[in-house]
Amino acid sequence: MKLVSRRQFLTITLGVVGTAILDGCMDSASVAPPTESIPPTRTALPAPATASVTEVPGVTAIHWPDPTETVTPELPPPAATATLPPLTATPTDAPPEATPTSTHPPASSPTDADVRATPTAMTAQPLISGYPARPSVQPGDTLRLHISTKAPSFRLVIYRQTTTLEQMAEFPGLPGQFQPVLHASEDFRWPVYPVSIPTDWPSGAYIAQCVPDVSAGGTSETSEILFVVLPAESGQHARILYKLALATYQAYNCTGDSLKEADPRRASLYVNPIRTTHPTGSKVSLHRPGGGLGGASCEPDDFYDRTSPRQTFAHWDVPMIRWLVTEGYRADYCTDLDLHENPALLNNYDLLLSVGHDEYWSAEQRNGVETFIERGGNVAFFSGNICWWRIQYVDNNTAIVCNKADNADNWFHTQPENTLTGVSYRNGGGKWFGTRTPLGYTVQYPDHWVYAGTGLQAGEVFGQQSTPPLIGYECDGARHTRTAQGIATPTGTDGTPMDFVILGTAYLDPDAVPAWDERVGQATATMGIYTHKGTVFTAATTDWPKVLATDPTVAIITRNVINRLSNRS
Repeated sequence: MKLVSRRQFLTITLGVVGTAILDGCMDSASVAPPTESIPPTRTALPAPATASVTEVPGVTAIHWPDPTETVTPELPPPAATATLPPLTATPTDAPPEATPTSTHPPASSPTDADVRATPTAMTAQPLISGYPARPSVQPGDTLRLHISTKAPSFRLVIYRQTTTLEQMAEFPGLPGQFQPVLHASEDFRWPVYPVSIPTDWPSGAYIAQCVPDVSAGGTSETSEILFVVLPAESGQHARILYKLALATYQAYNCTGDSLKEADPRRASLYVNPIRTTHPTGSKVSLHRPGGGLGGASCEPDDFYDRTSPRQTFAHWDVPMIRWLVTEGYRADYCTDLDLHENPALLNNYDLLLSVGHDEYWSAEQRNGVETFIERGGNVAFFSGNICWWRIQYVDNNTAIVCNKADNADNWFHTQPENTLTGVSYRNGGGKWFGTRTPLGYTVQYPDHWVYAGTGLQAGEVFGQQSTPPLIGYECDGARHTRTAQGIATPTGTDGTPMDFVILGTAYLDPDAVPAWDERVGQATATMGIYTHKGTVFTAATTDWPKVLATDPTVAIITRNVINRLSNRS
């Protein structure tokens, strides 16, 4: 959902989608605000508390000045086995340590891996949910998880996403503590559970599953927390850096209260946005459940994949990561917050990957990626609606602000995203509800190395028969003209580099049935490539990773791009 003119559709009542389920056999619940009503006096947000550091014997943990909060001792580093010993100490006013009982389902076998999501009503705060203090952590450092639960105790199971979910550690019998949901723009300041990350854990996307201990006859809800383990030494073991689109996930994350009495239990940058003036815009916190997993969604269902909501790790990243691992590619991982804070992280890599829906970019991140390209680094955008909104990180990089009034923070006003990606949503479009007209790319320049091994000829179409269709749910385009031979070439008037080679186009027909929900400019998805010291490939459609495992042509093109661009020489 990109333009202010189409925000109104989000004000209707949508089915609320819950959090992802790990390995297909664990239930999950969406993060939702509590049922009690907001007091009439709660119309202004309080200033955030000042964090202090409380020394606990053997551990340092973040502690907020709240007399009701306790600090959980740091968990010991995982042992060689998957199951870890329980804690030997508990917070002073926490319930006694619990021992897991047979009412718990066993940890899922990695061979069962399949990330799922279950729609749930947003009527009450779930039994358990949480978020990381920071979405990424270095091996050997401490990951601080903030978890609130109504259960007296719970266990924490940590997985790494590969072709399946590989269990890395388990911490049983953790004492539960409860804190309520706050406004979506606030730091929730939930109880802290520090976890020591072993020095030998590889870089990757990790999931911490919170499983409440439930007495006999009770029901169990689980919740997931997404985090990234950064490389211990950047670029030493991989030439590819995979970036998770954390800011986009948080922009759509509806976890948290709003300031609207008529709809108080959900808020995001799209639904009941909370305005701020420092800086001007709408604000959401990163310190709440839902940064890729474990949050509440206000998005319409994806007709082609109702097992996971859009704008989540399960929907976009899991299929791409599985494919990369299956193909034998080794990648390091980071979030866009990491590139915002430390653009130099890119220096030791040959290729940056952007996957799925990568809509929200800070100026620092964008400048860092453009500098990377100017120095010979390569980027592959297996994604769509890229770099559409400019954001600012605030509150010590624990919240983001975007000014959508009159589209003020659209990048094209000051620095068209085309100059980075070659394309823009301004000449694309989207289909958010139901099915869409099957549409693929019509081939240009079939002798280009991107098409090597596909056997495609000029004028042929690929991706049209895939499920979902390759083009959509949102796609980007470049303004272009056509030669006498019908070859599309960029005009450059929208910021697209003049040497951008258009390899494929897909026209969003205004007479298509079903109709596209939005068509912008020339409404032509445009796949292409350009080189300015570094090379940039753009797939220009969000659902590229959704098609990758089942469409041989898309797989060959992806393989060609990665093989070529992951080696600067």
